[in-house]
This record gives sequence, structure tokens and C-alpha cells, in this order.
Amino acid sequence: DWNIKLVVEDLTTDEEFTTFSESIGNNELIKLWDIKLEDVLTNKTVQPGGTVTIKVEGINLSEYAEIRIAHLTKDGQMEYLDCEIVDGYLTWNTDSFSKFGLVGNAGEATEELSDSEQVKNQNTNQTVGHVNSMAKVWIVIVIVAVVVLIAAVGLRNRKQKEE
Repeated sequence: DWNIKLVVEDLTTDEEFTTFSESIGNNELIKLWDIKLEDVLTNKTVQPGGTVTIKVEGINLSEYAEIRIAHLTKDGQMEYLDCEIVDGYLTWNTDSFSKFGLVGNAGEATEELSDSEQVKNQNTNQTVGHVNSMAKVWIVIVIVAVVVLIAAVGLRNRKQKEE
């Protein structure tokens, strides 16, 4: 839909990193994003109409034996999603947008992370006032990848409506 825009923030504050870091054991939080869809007519956040694939390019993960995606759900639960590298892209599936953290093995195995965990003291209204230049590059990369995914979901939904 023309009125839906993608908003991707590269989260860099200590508070945001602390929220995720407290839930990942001895693993390393490599990257943290807030990904959402916003209706420009109502300024409200909307969710995708099904499962979407997120693809992020250009992250060097060669030093990590294992990686997973930590996803903070709207009800304050931390869930862990499988991800993989496909043709140079970090790829994972989700059915909702919010905060996502890339977690690498730095001690305990990523499989030992619980399936979901309540996150304490989560401030979901916090915004980031500054982003360094490298973060801006990542934001553009993520935006392009997610826009392609949204377009594909939109086309699929239109085809289903026409049938």
C-alpha cells in the first residue's frame, strides 16, 4: 500500500543493548535494529499480513560459530529465531516487526537460549537521536531489503484478493 512506509533504526544506546544483553547469556550482541511499518496517514505502526523474510547484506560473521536472531515481541517476550547466511545475506523469517538483535556465539551455545523470556524494564518508546555514519549505511541496506519483502507480500495479497 502506498501509505505504508518502512522505518528502520539502528539502535545504539546502552539501555537498548542492556535490555537484549541481559537475555542472551554469554553470547555477544552484534547488531540491534528496530524495524517497523508505519501508516503515514494515521502515524500508527502496522504489522505485516503474514510471514516475511528479512535479508541483511554486508555483515561479517566469520568469527562466530553460531548466530541467532533475538526478537523482542510486542508483549515483552524475547524469542529466538533461526537465521542463516544465503548468498552473502543474513536471512530470517518473522511475522511481526519490532526490535531485532543479531546474537553470536561467544561462550554458551546459542541453542541454550530459551525459546522466549520475559524482558524486564523495557522502554519501547525510546528513540535514538543520533546514528553514526556506518549505522546509516546499515539502515539503507536493511530498508532496501525490507521494502523488497513488503512489495512481494503486497503483490501476493493483491493476487489473493483478485482471486
